[in-house]
Amino acid sequence: MTKKKTPAPKDEENEKMETTGKALKTWMQSQEIWEKDLYDELILNNIKDENDLTTLTEVQFDAIVRKVRVGRFSNNKDQQARQRLDKLLINFERLWREKSGIESLWKGVPGSELP
Repeated sequence: MTKKKTPAPKDEENEKMETTGKALKTWMQSQEIWEKDLYDELILNNIKDENDLTTLTEVQFDAIVRKVRVGRFSNNKDQQARQRLDKLLINFERLWREKSGIESLWKGVPGSELP
């Protein structure tokens, strides 16, 4: 009797990434905002490609970014790594705002412009 081979969890995760969110992953990489934790949170919130970003409300967006930031900061004490993540998340916010049409409440406040 031969034992049926079950795929490793890592293989299943990679396969899911290749099928479910391939368009999202490709877009994130092309925009230089690829971050695995951010990708995972977006997939959990049914964001499968860049066009799905328009469905995110500001509250949902803030919750996703906060969760990614807290998760990464708790695991990483390196200041430069934190700054890189902040820059990546700011770039992601800019792209999300362009897609969704939601303007920043900080617009017009001196020193608050997104870089």
